[in-house]
Amino acid sequence: MMYFDDDDVDDPEVVEEENDDDDDDLNYYEPEDFDYPDDKYEAFADLERRNNGTAMLSLQDICLLSISKNLPRFNLAFSTTEDSEFRRNLQFLQRFHSSYLIKAATRGCRKLDESYFDFLLNEYIKEFDMDVLYRCDWGNVIKRISEIGHGFQKVRFNFPDVSDFELVIVDFVNKVVCHLPNVKILDLTPYCNDSTLEIIASSCLQLKELHIDDCSVTDKGLRALCQENDDNVGRLNLKHLSLPSIVGVNEGIAYVLQNMPSLEVIVHPDLPYILHNMHKDSMSNTLERKYNLTSLYLGANSPWEDTPTITDILTLFSDICPHIKEISMPLASKEHLDLCFRFPELETFNVNNNITPNLNLDLNEFLKSKGGLLRRLQVEKFSLSVAVLVQNCPKLEKLDLLSITFQYLDTSTTLQPLNNLQELSLGYFSFGDALVRRSVIDMLNSSQKIEKLTLLCCKFENNEEFVTRLSKFCENETLKYLKFTNCDVDDAFLQSVLLTCSNLKTLVVEYCDNITATHIDNLYEISNSLKSQTKIIWTDDRSEFNSIDSGDDDIFDDYSEYDSDDFDNHDPYDSDNLYYGYDSDGY
Repeated sequence: MMYFDDDDVDDPEVVEEENDDDDDDLNYYEPEDFDYPDDKYEAFADLERRNNGTAMLSLQDICLLSISKNLPRFNLAFSTTEDSEFRRNLQFLQRFHSSYLIKAATRGCRKLDESYFDFLLNEYIKEFDMDVLYRCDWGNVIKRISEIGHGFQKVRFNFPDVSDFELVIVDFVNKVVCHLPNVKILDLTPYCNDSTLEIIASSCLQLKELHIDDCSVTDKGLRALCQENDDNVGRLNLKHLSLPSIVGVNEGIAYVLQNMPSLEVIVHPDLPYILHNMHKDSMSNTLERKYNLTSLYLGANSPWEDTPTITDILTLFSDICPHIKEISMPLASKEHLDLCFRFPELETFNVNNNITPNLNLDLNEFLKSKGGLLRRLQVEKFSLSVAVLVQNCPKLEKLDLLSITFQYLDTSTTLQPLNNLQELSLGYFSFGDALVRRSVIDMLNSSQKIEKLTLLCCKFENNEEFVTRLSKFCENETLKYLKFTNCDVDDAFLQSVLLTCSNLKTLVVEYCDNITATHIDNLYEISNSLKSQTKIIWTDDRSEFNSIDSGDDDIFDDYSEYDSDDFDNHDPYDSDNLYYGYDSDGY
């Protein structure tokens, strides 16, 4: 008999009892009418074939796969066994693998059978997507959540789009939310109203990150988030509030800003204008009021007729928001760029020069001054030197260079490696241009630890020097994700990548005119013959048959962050990104 060692829950181990007289406990709990599948070992054989016998699953993965295939037996055992040691094994599964087993149980149907509620829906779950309970009896769901909801820390209501039943769903959401006292991250989009926010303010006092959108929230509901609770139970102290598309709530947002100093991120396009309106009468003086906001986002289109200028907004934020770490906005002049020097904690700089495209803004001095802090840099239509960027930005983790005018680089210059850079995106370049080609090659030479590489609207123009260097770069063991969109890449190059890039997990080819469905079929055959088993995603618009996704629906593949295009989007103003940057373990 195997059992879970309770003495160390943080580092669990399975201990074997010396006197193990019965090795077939599971069979004992098997129902008499249980039709055991004939292909019980087919999954193992398939996994071994796919791994070519070289990258075998761990013992834990094999055990979990076996349990997921035989879940009815374990579920029945949980409700019937009187063997305390075997029950401890089942409690071990609950504590550490409930989320995995729920995913396995709902694969293909997106509904958790209510017979699994006691076993799988338990207080050990930290992250939960409520969509698997949507088709269940809501009375039973609310009852179960009232028993175990105190364990949930991240919850998302990702229900189908059924607007006809919106009020009914909101009522259900309200009844669930009041049983989540320890939740830290909550996504209610789009099922939320003012009553929901009132319940959150009184019931979810540990909440740090709230996502609401496309719902009937008003100023009244936002004010309710700041309410004091009776009996000295405290008040809500959010760090992140996301409501990117809710209109008519500017007064409510202003009230929250004034009464919830814990806020670091408010995702709403009018935020800069709301703050400016609050302080415009005292702009000429140094403002005593400070905010803990860490993000400044300004869209290209101003929502008001009487809109403050970019200069006004940058001046205001640099004065009253000393902890800004992220700037995402258009810059139209050198004055705007100079004002960005005034943010002492800047880590993410996402700017474009699309307003005045004929103005060639030089980014080098900014990189020399602020590059040592930057972790994420996305710039479009600026001028810079690769040498200045590499030498001054050693902490970079993500870099996007779009329509950049590269400056001359002395060929004798030795560039240091960007050892922290994991994502690189290059867009709108023609590698027939010698300076562009040389600059990008130098960029690749300094980026040997890239995990994700994206090329967007790039023209290879059959340039042998660049193709050879890119092929060599793709041999890096760290590269897991490679994407081409609107590039003139050819079939021979993609075949070479598959044959030489041993750890590539995903290859994405979108709207590349030289690549057809026949080419993709050939690539798929190559991938199947190799150890790497690269997932190939192809999209085109030239025929009805315009997409291929070679990824198998394997139970272990879903945990790869590179299997989804969501990996491309880190925009905090994209409401599909649930967990913006706060890890519940940090609270």
